[in-house]
Amino acid sequence: MEHLKEPSLLNLTFPTADSYFTKDKTLSAQEDEIIQVMVLTSGTLACIGCLFVIGSYFYFRVYRQYHLRLILYLIVSDLISSAVSILGNSVRRHQLFGEHTCDISAAALEGFQLSSILWMACIAHTVNRVIRLKDDEVERFEKFYHIICWGVPLGIDIFLWVRGLFTDAGIWCWIVANPAYYRFIFFYCILWIVFVYNVYVAIMISLSLRRERGSMIYGSAGPVSSNSIQMTFRWLLIAYFLAWLPGTINRIQNIFSPEPIFWLYALHAFCVPLQGFFDALIYGFNDEIRQQWHELRIKLNCCRSREEGDAIVSQEEWNLFYRQTITEYDNHLEE
Repeated sequence: MEHLKEPSLLNLTFPTADSYFTKDKTLSAQEDEIIQVMVLTSGTLACIGCLFVIGSYFYFRVYRQYHLRLILYLIVSDLISSAVSILGNSVRRHQLFGEHTCDISAAALEGFQLSSILWMACIAHTVNRVIRLKDDEVERFEKFYHIICWGVPLGIDIFLWVRGLFTDAGIWCWIVANPAYYRFIFFYCILWIVFVYNVYVAIMISLSLRRERGSMIYGSAGPVSSNSIQMTFRWLLIAYFLAWLPGTINRIQNIFSPEPIFWLYALHAFCVPLQGFFDALIYGFNDEIRQQWHELRIKLNCCRSREEGDAIVSQEEWNLFYRQTITEYDNHLEE
């Protein structure tokens, strides 16, 4: 009989998100509009911050050092994931550019968000080796960082794509809601393992610097105080926690109840893209980059004064004024 015929291997297909797997329940039209505005707002802030940091890196060529290069990779991942979160929300709501666009935006979002998280772990690993282990040859790890931070997300994306596990996830296109373990195995478990690792590194560095109280770490722009390093890690952990906690709670709630809770989705939509904005503030607006912009502002002000005839000074006077200003700024940073 026809219905007893054994299936041919050539006709076997993987289940799709619309057949076997399920997606998140949708919000109301009004709630969806609010979500779109929140994603657009936080995503735009993140993109602006990331573009500023990337522009600073390429403009000030003297600071193309190893540790800033790692920050650049992180910021690039943040920039793309923030842009994709904005695009993915529109793709989900309006079904733009064809049926496979949701899968493409979901893969990009998963890949670059995961890449950003892994780059944070690599930066923490580098800082730990430099400060605690006094390793002067950390650049040898860069090729392994690239393999991990780009290769692991790519492998996960390929697996999820082949299995048909990308779909409408309620805010943007992402991993299917059921079975729920896919979201946690391939994203949230990695996310919070990296967070715990960053907490561990922050604690160990704090203990190490406490034994060397008053010590200075010498970077490409000169000495950096131990207090500055510890504050950077504290703000990093706070930003990480604030950005990802609402989304984690929302996805856990999705497991136990199919009905969406609007305020959880709203916090999730607003906070996740802000990770890029937080990274830009913490990593990108560091002492080195801020000092470069400060020096550039002084030069521009002096040139403007000369052109307008407001202040006629000799080259020797200008050099003395410039050195005094930079010294005062350096003293301010050390405080």
